[in-house]
Amino acid sequence: MNIVDGLLEIVEGSPDAVAVSCDRQSLTYRELAERSAGIARRLRSAGLGRGDIVGVSVGRSVHLITAMIGVLRCGAAYTFLDPGHPPARTRLVIEDASIRLVISDGSSSVPADLGVRTLDVGCPGEPDPGSGPSPEGLGHEERPALPADPAYVIYTSGTTGAPKGVVVTHGNVLALMSGAAEVLTFDPGDVWSVFHSASFDFSVWEIFGGLLTGGRLVIVPEAALFSPLELLSLLEAESVSVLSQIPSIFGHLVNAYERSDRPALALKMIVFGGEAIDRASLLKWSRLYDGPAQLINMYGITETTVHATWLRLTEADLVDLQAPTPIGRPLPHLGLLLLDTSGRRVPDGEPGEIWVYGSGVALGYLNRPELTRERFREIEVDGATLHAYRSGDLGRRTANGVLEYLGRIDDQVKIRGYRIELGEVESLLRAHPWVLDAAACVKRSTESLIAFVVLREEAAHQSAKSIATGLRTFLAARLPGQSVPSAVHAIDRLPRLASGKLDRNALAGLGSPSRDQP
Repeated sequence: MNIVDGLLEIVEGSPDAVAVSCDRQSLTYRELAERSAGIARRLRSAGLGRGDIVGVSVGRSVHLITAMIGVLRCGAAYTFLDPGHPPARTRLVIEDASIRLVISDGSSSVPADLGVRTLDVGCPGEPDPGSGPSPEGLGHEERPALPADPAYVIYTSGTTGAPKGVVVTHGNVLALMSGAAEVLTFDPGDVWSVFHSASFDFSVWEIFGGLLTGGRLVIVPEAALFSPLELLSLLEAESVSVLSQIPSIFGHLVNAYERSDRPALALKMIVFGGEAIDRASLLKWSRLYDGPAQLINMYGITETTVHATWLRLTEADLVDLQAPTPIGRPLPHLGLLLLDTSGRRVPDGEPGEIWVYGSGVALGYLNRPELTRERFREIEVDGATLHAYRSGDLGRRTANGVLEYLGRIDDQVKIRGYRIELGEVESLLRAHPWVLDAAACVKRSTESLIAFVVLREEAAHQSAKSIATGLRTFLAARLPGQSVPSAVHAIDRLPRLASGKLDRNALAGLGSPSRDQP
């Protein structure tokens, strides 16, 4: 069984139920099946199918969903090319994934010299060119994908300074949804918000979680992404029941709810992921909101298909603001080990590196065999050999079996749910002709990324403001917005340990040198 098979079961059972809506547009499950079938036919006519990766560069509309499902129906995998990303980033992904065709709604910024074909998925308010029933019938697919075939590739930051594509299969996604259904309750009456960008794997949970359970997707318009009050209005108007949020973003929603007239919401579940929970915000919410919404914390990794653990939060989990983040227990389709540097299991109460194994673990990294061998391993668990992922995260298991997240072993960080590799930011800064050395860190008081640079002699006369502006502009042309530091400061030298390694603790303590302005 693949993702499309699961979706077509919903189509057969509830063809006239609304599958997805955005602003004034909506599609029933029948219409979604028909339009995605049309897109799949056009992709197959272009010679695409199993083994291919198709770019999807579509804005926040119902067309995004038809494009993604259309790719899966032709047997290929999709990778999302965010229309908001700089052309250099888009170029890198297209070249790395050997993308020959991009589905677009006209907002795409595909570099023209790459010779990539574009398929127009349709403009908002106009008929979708892929609409119309398939003459072969809704369920007919040529060379349908197998469970072990890739469904999507999501690019995350890489330790070498270049992003890497994580290859996730149909079976991985179905295992996630099956595992989650064993511990959480979903039904066809649920309305799922699609808040997150398709370049972030939280979107996989939102989109396929809703569709594969017969729910309705509500794509959050651009304006509501940045206005908590507008988001509250949308949640009320659309009767959203399943909301997924990054904790730091949810904090703004809580503050807006506190200041509002407390609209009547239909929320039954709020799922958190992407970063450590903000206990203060969740405690405030639980005391403000008198509805039945459960607060679910889910620790996850792109390489293990979005979510790996789950915990239904209670007030007892929230009152100690200084305690480590509780992430609960593994989802039923996964297992989790805590190992020391020698690969031995650590006892309860001791920190260890989190290794995740089971049917949610992805195939590996696209075109990165050495990195795949380093991070993805075959391990022995109770006499069986299982596919596992070495996360680089530290965790601890308490005496009652609940896991706690203790942070990263390496220098990879998450800000607002997006994984950012400091090495990627630093390597690009060092490539600038002004910069001799560079380092980046997270300013925890504001949860923002800041960078420090040591200038070359010929650039030392530049003003602090021009340095910061010039370097941030340079990075903005090459990195997604979340990876561009909010401030860049010039300093005489980077702090280092006796070993010569960068002292990141000292770096984070530098604050904002008075001579510099962001």
